[in-house]
Amino acid sequence: MPRQQVSEPAQPSAPGRTFLRLKAVLAKTGLASSSLYDFIEKGAFPKPVPLSQRRVAWLLDEVETWMETRISARAAGTTSVPVKRRRLRRERSNA
Repeated sequence: MPRQQVSEPAQPSAPGRTFLRLKAVLAKTGLASSSLYDFIEKGAFPKPVPLSQRRVAWLLDEVETWMETRISARAAGTTSVPVKRRRLRRERSNA
C-alpha cells in the first residue's frame, strides 16, 4: 500500500506578528469601540498598525500585554482608568 505524504503543519507566525482586526480586539478586551479609541487617544492602549489606506489592525502581543497590565493593576489595587459604576434605577411603583 503506498504511503501517504503528510504535509508539514504551517509555521506559526512570529511572536507579535499576528494582526487582530477591530472586531477581534473588541471581543478579546471586552471594550466598546468608543472606549478603545479613547484609550488610544490617551496613550493607554496600543496604536493600530495601518495595513492599507482604509484598514488597520493591532498586534496580538501588544493587546495581550495591555491586558496583562490591567490584570496586574487590579492585583496591585491600582487602576490607571477610573471605573464608572452604574446607579441602579429604582423602580417606581404606582401605588
